[in-house]
Amino acid sequence: MQAQVHSISNVLSLTATSFFIPPFQRAYAWGKTEIERYFSDIKKILQYKDKPKQLEHFFGTLVVKSEINGFVNIYKIIDGQQRLTTTLIFLIALRDNLTTDNNEINHINQTYLFTSNGNIKLTPVIKDYENYQALVNKQITKPSIIKTAYDIFCNLINDYKKQFSEVILQDFIYAIKKLNVAVIFLEEDPFKGEDPQIIFETLNSLGKPLTLSDLIRNYVLLNFPADKQTKIYETLWFPKI
Repeated sequence: MQAQVHSISNVLSLTATSFFIPPFQRAYAWGKTEIERYFSDIKKILQYKDKPKQLEHFFGTLVVKSEINGFVNIYKIIDGQQRLTTTLIFLIALRDNLTTDNNEINHINQTYLFTSNGNIKLTPVIKDYENYQALVNKQITKPSIIKTAYDIFCNLINDYKKQFSEVILQDFIYAIKKLNVAVIFLEEDPFKGEDPQIIFETLNSLGKPLTLSDLIRNYVLLNFPADKQTKIYETLWFPKI
């Protein structure tokens, strides 16, 4: 196990890396309270932007396990998917509300939302995938928690613009670069006690208890590589269980 501190911006801007949320994870769940708190942290960072001592914010942990697939590195998100997904939804809302400049739009798309080969960088669980994909591609989305989070961010951004008319896209990008996460990289060696299943259960043991179904799904799917996890979940587990 290795731990490093990185800006969430630096993590998301890895152009040859995609992020895969395994099917054993719950769907996106942040609501109005969590999103407003997130935006409040962004505003605090912006308040210190021109101060001699600029403010940074610890944004929690991100537990990942790396998996190589051809020329693309896949980070399987064992813990921290809510933070990661929220930041990407925020970036989409910034793209759609704070700029009409094609260069700026392309910068967000190419840096944060798509890999270097043009694929959508984040693969959420199946319940969220369609709506997240639609947001990234500026398509009509169905009512969902993902869409609600996007709408809340749009309202918060526009309200902030009314209060501070001079704010620009780069101000918010600056703030995202000040959100730091402790990234924990799990190793492949099975004798180091870094089984993603055990770590996932340990990290979630103090919250809402995992159901027996959650534990069985977790145990079965984590024995397969990312692409097979998705196929098994979509064709067998999701429609039957």
